[in-house]
Amino acid sequence: MPKLRKQRRLGQLPAGFKWRDGRPRWEPSPTRRRQGWKGCDLRGPFGTWLAKGPAIDKAEAICAAVRLWEAGEPVPAVWLAIAPKGAAAARGGRLGPRAITTLLEAYFASDKFQRLAEKTQADYRSKLKRLFETIAGDPAKAETVKALDIDVLLPPAFGEEGDFELERAYELLRESAGHHMANGVLATTSAWLGWCVKKKRVFAANPAELVERERPDGRIVVYEWPELVALVRHFDGHGLASIADAIILGVDLSWSQQDLLSLTRAQVSQDLHVKHRRIKTGVAGNPPLLAVGRQRVEAIFARWRDKTVQPLNLIVCELTGQPWAADTFRHHFAQGRAEVAKQLPAVADKQFRDLRDTTITYCYEAGLTVPQICSRSLHSPSRAQVVIEEHYGAIGQAMTDAAAEKLDAHFKAMGYTFDVAGEG
Repeated sequence: MPKLRKQRRLGQLPAGFKWRDGRPRWEPSPTRRRQGWKGCDLRGPFGTWLAKGPAIDKAEAICAAVRLWEAGEPVPAVWLAIAPKGAAAARGGRLGPRAITTLLEAYFASDKFQRLAEKTQADYRSKLKRLFETIAGDPAKAETVKALDIDVLLPPAFGEEGDFELERAYELLRESAGHHMANGVLATTSAWLGWCVKKKRVFAANPAELVERERPDGRIVVYEWPELVALVRHFDGHGLASIADAIILGVDLSWSQQDLLSLTRAQVSQDLHVKHRRIKTGVAGNPPLLAVGRQRVEAIFARWRDKTVQPLNLIVCELTGQPWAADTFRHHFAQGRAEVAKQLPAVADKQFRDLRDTTITYCYEAGLTVPQICSRSLHSPSRAQVVIEEHYGAIGQAMTDAAAEKLDAHFKAMGYTFDVAGEG
């Protein structure tokens, strides 16, 4: 058992504490230094000098770690960098249940995280790694930050010195990597901390939701119909009909490249409904194909009818006879787009993912409700509302005029009219 901690008398400073005119430091005694303990500046977890009170508290925590080491107890991982060599192996150096690393590992092992698509899991891991590298200010120090208690991510209390580190990291990422990366990292952080609040009860509320984020203008890009026709004709005419297949089905279903390339023949029913669960979000649906999609799927089946070996996937690369690899598909799509752009320059900056914007725009112009759009695009209702709000400004006059025509027709059908002209 460790020795009982002695109470510090009023005015007595912990052993090894040095103030140095506002640059506090903990220095081990000669005996401790011979044992392998190293001195360290008493800074906050993110590099700023601590005020005197917090600096004294930190020095006391180091002294407590020394006493634990003497008693053969585990040294808290946050102090392993200044502890004698081999302290972690000899005495355990276990992280506590509230350490950031502990909670990250628990989240990655959770059912919620494991249900995410493999690609999404990798993206979440990457963004959380980016967060702690940004907080630390040096990728090599990220693990030191992750060994800290989760409370370091909370905003300072009223009147308390220090930064709100999540907000500071967001601002640094926005400046260095742009709005989209900063918002993506913060959204992923919010998902993790939301799980910590709900499942581990570490906080009363999610601190990531307190960060005031700037929402950039949505990147809304819509293909003109002649551009889509030109792309389909190009790929059909250059031996890559499968890319044309993906374009047409993208317009029909408004799904991502990942979802389209993963489709199997078994997912297409005899009445040409496509049963699918989105890879990224898990939202499921069974929308019927439109006329353009039905015609193309029938052409796909006809293309393979006389083949001895039938493919499993609906969209198959002609170059390999296998499902398309995502990067290879993007490469060939970009090559074909560059050729079409020689005649239609506006195509040059448009991407395959912009088919999703295009189809949602067509849906909205056609007067589909948000639930009807969701039934085809397989957005979640909450996400769909955000997307629709982003698209609203991009749809423009055509939608405004169509809305007026529909409402005018409704008034007429219901007999709504004002019989008396206004006076004045």
